[in-house]
Amino acid sequence: MPTVKLTKAVVGKLVHLCNTYASGALGDRFSWQDLESVCGMPYQTLCKHPQIKEAYRAAKQALQKMRGAQTAVKPARRLETTELEQKCLLLEAQNAALQEKLRQYELRFVQYTHNVVAMGFNAQRLEDPMPESVKHAVRKRNNVKIAK
Repeated sequence: MPTVKLTKAVVGKLVHLCNTYASGALGDRFSWQDLESVCGMPYQTLCKHPQIKEAYRAAKQALQKMRGAQTAVKPARRLETTELEQKCLLLEAQNAALQEKLRQYELRFVQYTHNVVAMGFNAQRLEDPMPESVKHAVRKRNNVKIAK
């Protein structure tokens, strides 16, 4: 099996990766597996190099401080607020659409009321029950059960 060696270029890239994680740009989780996946070297080899080990430790501490600060500030609440604002805007749009529909129904009701009065119908006549349909009357006369 060939021996895996760390070159200065690989060490520099891994230290840079640790610093990038420390800034929080790549997320709030960081492990040796992230470094292993970049260079293909096992944890034991990476851990033996003092620059990599120190950069990893510093990155982990920085991420822990960031997570601690986030729980104090509660950025998740901020996300919920954004979601609530979007939901509020959606509900306001739906409310406006329903109000417009209601306005159209009111206009239609006024038009129908005007036409009914113009035709000479009165309120008593409007409250009369609807006549039976022909189909219903025939079934009733022939003693056929009517499904409700």
